[in-house]
Amino acid sequence: MGNIGKTLDFMRGSCNINASFSRNESHMFSQSQTVSSVSTGWSVGGKISGSPCRWLSFDYRIDYSDSRLTMNGQSESWLSTMENELSLTFIPHRKWQWTVSGEHYRNELTENNFKNIVLLDTKLTYQLNKKIELAASLTNILNCRNYNYTTYNQLTSFECQRQLRGRQFIFSITLRK
Repeated sequence: MGNIGKTLDFMRGSCNINASFSRNESHMFSQSQTVSSVSTGWSVGGKISGSPCRWLSFDYRIDYSDSRLTMNGQSESWLSTMENELSLTFIPHRKWQWTVSGEHYRNELTENNFKNIVLLDTKLTYQLNKKIELAASLTNILNCRNYNYTTYNQLTSFECQRQLRGRQFIFSITLRK
């Protein structure tokens, strides 16, 4: 596992790169037979953030990973996942702040069969004074309510169903001492 970073003075920000590798071996008995398995995985990612001007700041992160399971010498395909996150904050006036953010997930279910999902959020904040802040946020703008998929092979099928938060509008008042 490793991580390296650098500050970027020209845009008042930073960037980081990270990577990892893992390999796990196990041996067990099932119905009087030895079952040996090897799980191998690696990932690489990066993050960059900054505030290039007074009215804009950003954060972007990407991670890519591959994994494979081998049982009794029989290797399955490498399957990949990728995650992207982007957040932009606009500050048109010292009392106003507007943030737009998005997430993208891409999962390889079986070899060359991918499932993608995109989630978007936004938030508008007004600083009334030093003690009172008003905010309105809209989450899951695209109203993605579930993440479902089914994979098949010659003998079996596997189904995955995940419920996601629905679209929400939240108004909040923050009071400080």
